[in-house]
Amino acid sequence: MKMDESFYVDPIGLAVGLAMWWSNEVQVSILSHGKYFLDTKVSLNEDEWFLTLFYGPPYAEEKQVFWESIASLRSNNSEKWCLIGDTDLVASPKEKLGGLPFSATQAKWYYDFMESSCFLELPIKGGVLDATCASDHAPIFLILKGMNKRYMKEFKFEAKWFLEDDYEAKVKDSWVLVINCCRNLVFGRKLNKTRSKLRQWSRMKCRNNNLKVEEMKEQIKLLQGRQLSKERNGRTV
Repeated sequence: MKMDESFYVDPIGLAVGLAMWWSNEVQVSILSHGKYFLDTKVSLNEDEWFLTLFYGPPYAEEKQVFWESIASLRSNNSEKWCLIGDTDLVASPKEKLGGLPFSATQAKWYYDFMESSCFLELPIKGGVLDATCASDHAPIFLILKGMNKRYMKEFKFEAKWFLEDDYEAKVKDSWVLVINCCRNLVFGRKLNKTRSKLRQWSRMKCRNNNLKVEEMKEQIKLLQGRQLSKERNGRTV
């Protein structure tokens, strides 16, 4: 895998076990580890943050204790913290097909943890974690791109948007989008989604308006360049 460093949490028999590899471009300090997790501190380009790798316990009686123990790793919610792993639970009935029935209790433990620690769930790109080939697991790659600080351009509401016929419909369409996340984060995500859609809509409107302005300028040039020969009161103008 062309990595320089590694750390392992040994499996118990054929169960559990964690492995982490990283390149020398990143400084990783191992803070603590347990049966189901590996807690680290990462330093890169004078930026420090926490990274916890985990594999959720497969046994129902251990799941609540597991999430509570992970939450106890950080007491300050303002610290930058990334978690990567397999929760080994189904957070929503939409995520499963067949098998054992969905457990709302187990999902609640997960969402309670997400809300109390102010986490946002990132989408997975690529294959699923559990596969049906020789191994039933796949590695998860964290690619650290764009670590330099980037500041989002300030969002400014334009009063002139009210004058556009499709403004109200654009806001409604953006706001009613289904947001799959814990309840406390829904409002913020809807706001961000609506803001993003309004930015795109405004840029398109501005582009169209600029085209109209350019067309009108061309028409004015044509009119100004005309040689008028109509006689008025005996004079040629």
